[in-house]
Amino acid sequence: MAALRAEGETAGLVIAATGIGKTYLAAFDSRSYPRVLFLAHREELLSQAEAAFHAVRPYDATGFYSGGRREPQADLLFASVQTLGRGPHLARFAPDRFDYLVVDEFHHAAAPSYQAVLAYFRPRFLLGLTATPYRADNRDIFALCAGNVAYRLNVIEAIGFGWLCPFRYFGLYDETDYAALPWRHNRYDEQALANALSTRRRAEAVLAAYREHPGRAALGFCASVRHAEFMSRYFNAQGVPALAVHSGSGTPPRASAIAALRQGAVAILFTVDLFNEGVDIPPVDRVLFLRPTESMTVFLQQLGRGLRLHPGKARLTVLDFIGNYRKAHYKAALLTGRGEEDIEAASREAVKQLSAGTLAEGLPAGVEIHFDLRAINLIDRLARQQDPRQQRLIAAYREVEETLGRRPDLLDVHRHGVYDVRRYRQIFGDWYAFLAAIDALTSAEKTLAREVGAVLREIEKTPMTKSYQMVVLESFVRRRGLTAPVKVKDLADDFRAFFADARHRRDIAGTVVVGIETIDDGTLRAYLETNPLQAWNNAAFFRYAAIPGALVYTGPQAVDGSGFANAVLERARYRLADYFERRFERHNMFPVIQSGEGRGIIMLGDDPQARLPRGEGWKVVLIDGERLYAKFAKVAINVLKDRPTDERSQPNRLTEILDRWFGKGRYFSEYHNRVRIMPAPEETDVWLIEPLQRRGE
Repeated sequence: MAALRAEGETAGLVIAATGIGKTYLAAFDSRSYPRVLFLAHREELLSQAEAAFHAVRPYDATGFYSGGRREPQADLLFASVQTLGRGPHLARFAPDRFDYLVVDEFHHAAAPSYQAVLAYFRPRFLLGLTATPYRADNRDIFALCAGNVAYRLNVIEAIGFGWLCPFRYFGLYDETDYAALPWRHNRYDEQALANALSTRRRAEAVLAAYREHPGRAALGFCASVRHAEFMSRYFNAQGVPALAVHSGSGTPPRASAIAALRQGAVAILFTVDLFNEGVDIPPVDRVLFLRPTESMTVFLQQLGRGLRLHPGKARLTVLDFIGNYRKAHYKAALLTGRGEEDIEAASREAVKQLSAGTLAEGLPAGVEIHFDLRAINLIDRLARQQDPRQQRLIAAYREVEETLGRRPDLLDVHRHGVYDVRRYRQIFGDWYAFLAAIDALTSAEKTLAREVGAVLREIEKTPMTKSYQMVVLESFVRRRGLTAPVKVKDLADDFRAFFADARHRRDIAGTVVVGIETIDDGTLRAYLETNPLQAWNNAAFFRYAAIPGALVYTGPQAVDGSGFANAVLERARYRLADYFERRFERHNMFPVIQSGEGRGIIMLGDDPQARLPRGEGWKVVLIDGERLYAKFAKVAINVLKDRPTDERSQPNRLTEILDRWFGKGRYFSEYHNRVRIMPAPEETDVWLIEPLQRRGE
């Protein structure tokens, strides 16, 4: 987070598996901020957070603003979003009351209740904490932190570091025919699903698997209240003490049910989306997935309930009943820590490895993944039977449409959709072509496609090494709607306002206009003329005239001028959102490890979103202001020299620099160290390499 703030950022996102100490990380990072607001949606989360912050900051007064407790004067305030999000309660606080705002379970932050709080307060820094913000489920939350992923650690990595216990996974064949169940509102019909799952035959199969893999305490995740109560009754009738815990009537309080499980009074709790988050039960050593997986986020949350370390607990046993339900083939990828960006591609590769028996290769010690043969055949068939590419994109679009209750625009699909908008353009040609393919174009849009379709396609696909072109285009449209020239002075005013915002300032870092608020008009105008205005001048539909100093639209005209302007704005807004997320989401973070020979190396991996030099060999790099040469191999950087030569007379300086950054020989065993590799500002074919955290920070 310190690195983000040094770049002028005011928000960041920490993505880390459940149980590794995200709340403590927030507490330590907040120490230089006197007044902190911690926001969550469950009482358990607030109590756990208060304990962590008190341990780190014992001399600061803590208080709660939740339920019946109202302690607004506390320096460290722990508030429930349900209480604080109401207007009368927010009004008790000044917008600048808090210096540092933490939002736990940040994947909920796009909900209206959270948005009310986030829109009201103006902290100096906003920190989001979450375990599982997969884009397919939570694309919109990245925008709330301007794409600033400050730290990322998945379940498999955490197990490798010894911070979570390993698991032994059993993918068991489920005979339930999910294809026969109605699909409504992006999920299976609840009543039909409960009927299918609440059968004696299925319960017998679950109990047999449960008894085959004994343990101390178990959680069973069910599809509905009815399903949970059925399973509880069946297990009790068979001599296994069980409780059904849910939000309906007749259920025991969560606290007493958890206490009974901890003490051994019951052996298993059957629950319905109640223990996904905010519940800490370290003794749990078995989890049973008894429902279809409709969300990658929920699957990993529920898996995380059993991964906490506990004395006497060697590992977690996972019993997962896999049927022919939608997304069943995702499981293989999720279990190996893949699929954060492109779950479909990761799943196809994982299914191939599963069939070849190589899925578990390279996983941490103690992690085992077993699928019975029928389950392997099932998910292999499901993966092969997926709809063609066009149909998958259409289905994903329809899910967004149903969720929003209206026709999505480009920004909606970008934030809420499973697939990147680029995929739609690659498969269909352009956005209007996709809408035409699903008969969703209005008559006005069909006319626009004929009149100005080429212009809209140019805006959708024009390359962006900086955000400037879209900033200028949005200014142009807002001021004159593409109907008349816009003076460079007006464009410069809007450019200055856009980059004065801390969320965007990073894109002018290292340029002559970095001090955007105070830079003189002449310098700013000259910069615009040699950058975005010249770029648009080179395009087919715009012309920049130095005299009288204006940008002119020269392309085809539309009869519906306002509709044309709105279509351009839709594309410009999407391109800006996409740019800032992709450019600064920190895909270019790479782990540093110690090789078997004791040397430090930088592992590059195969992240398709990372921006790295093309090809292998020597590349110019900047390290702590020094110009050096790094030898890029396919998977790693293991040589760094003053000159690009393989001669032994030139020493390899990589270990020396890694020692300086992280401490001698402490690359992997003691810290999760990473470096960032990015194009150097204002230089061509030069790459900046810097540590994300130096020794002692």
